[in-house]
Amino acid sequence: MKKAEVEKAMNALDSNLTAIALREAECPVCSHDGTYISRYVEDVERNGEIVEVGRDCPCVRANQFLEYLKGQGLHGRYLRGVLNNLKPSDLCKLDPEKQAKVIAKVQAAPDEGWAFFGPPGTGKSTLSAAIYKNVAGREWYKHSFGSSYEINQHLWRITARQLCDEAQDYATGKYEEGVMKFLSGGQATTVYSPTVTRAKILRAKQKNLVPHLFLEEMDKVNLTEFRRAAIFDVYSAVHECEGQIVLNSNLSWDEFVQTFGETVWRIDEACNKVDYFKGTVHPPKVAL
Repeated sequence: MKKAEVEKAMNALDSNLTAIALREAECPVCSHDGTYISRYVEDVERNGEIVEVGRDCPCVRANQFLEYLKGQGLHGRYLRGVLNNLKPSDLCKLDPEKQAKVIAKVQAAPDEGWAFFGPPGTGKSTLSAAIYKNVAGREWYKHSFGSSYEINQHLWRITARQLCDEAQDYATGKYEEGVMKFLSGGQATTVYSPTVTRAKILRAKQKNLVPHLFLEEMDKVNLTEFRRAAIFDVYSAVHECEGQIVLNSNLSWDEFVQTFGETVWRIDEACNKVDYFKGTVHPPKVAL
């Protein structure tokens, strides 16, 4: 197979990496014909001459991508299912018709902000994971065979509790303590750097990268004024940099407003709000 044929087939590979890795879809190049990694021919210039060089089938990226997702905490059913092919599930507690409506709205605007509110078992985490895989797959494809370092500069998936704990450690000096232990040859027991900070988000924007923040389990954090401010600081930075915020919570939207107080105005502006308790979907509020 020549390079031109491979490039034509790659369009299907771009948004379908997870399905290909899980054998839910065929690789457009090798069709998983039993060789696992096929070869194709690429013209390469060497010493002024054009020679044909064999390359591994691009579906190897799909398998590397699958390992990347596992490293980001996606396992089991959250690995399966591609956003474009997502359908209502019998395991979901939500009525299939309502499931279909929410899925269709997300599929129509996968790069917009989304905030999912509702009881466990209604599909919030499944949709959040599907959006994440959609973004991560696109970014993985952009960078040569998936550089997680490049991707992690502007794509973050983290629980609200972890975000707050890391911010607390950083603010109380445990970050510096851990670095000093490392530099002196000791074993550091604390995080070396918070996963995501306002500075990292602004740095991504400076590099012309779109920041994407996926905040999980917003209801499972013991809030203090400091922790509330830490969460607000991060998702405000993403919104200011015209990035994407996706979050989920077992609270209803009204309960979320009561819990997070005035800081919710940023989510109100940045996200489509899906309230499974009321069966409603509200678009982002237009800033005055």
